[in-house]
Amino acid sequence: MTRFVRTSDWQIGMKGGGLGEAGPIVRETRIGSIRNVLKAAQDQNADFVLLCGDIFEHNMVSQEEVKKVIAIFNQYPDMPLYLLPGNHDILGADCVYNRAIFQQVNHLTILRTSDSVEVSGATLYPCTVFSKSATHDLTGTIPIVREVDGIHIGVAHGSLVGKSPIRNWEDTDLPIDPSCVGRTGIDLNLSPLSGPKSEIS
Repeated sequence: MTRFVRTSDWQIGMKGGGLGEAGPIVRETRIGSIRNVLKAAQDQNADFVLLCGDIFEHNMVSQEEVKKVIAIFNQYPDMPLYLLPGNHDILGADCVYNRAIFQQVNHLTILRTSDSVEVSGATLYPCTVFSKSATHDLTGTIPIVREVDGIHIGVAHGSLVGKSPIRNWEDTDLPIDPSCVGRTGIDLNLSPLSGPKSEIS
């Protein structure tokens, strides 16, 4: 059985200006949570980890913060990592993931296109984000897979249409249509926005 951890919205580099003296503590706690996630993945014998967007607060995050993340990634070299940029660390010319330092993580794959990716026991279908204000269904790039064997995972970062307070297409940016599961035949659809989260599947 395929086993993996899904996580998102770490937003490393968030200043937390409104937190006063607690700001630095919150920032370091966010960094520490990365180690907790990867250790849990290792302890639970996960096959891989999906990082589903907004790992960094923005693309201009300091190199010091990036180095902290890279150092933790490299403490778990046997855990494959698949990372989908979100609306904060969005793909583009100044994308944080274009920095040379990411080439030091041999077990990290940046999902830059909607091309499917074969992983241990499953296939990933990335829904790439190229605009902070896209209004089209991000899952529209996922092909119909119901006739194909294996586990099929849609990897998206956005807002689930129809769930309060998001009620319709006009009210949301980066919409995810929940009906894409039935339309395409994928087994899982990941992951709507809501803040830092991780789970084992």
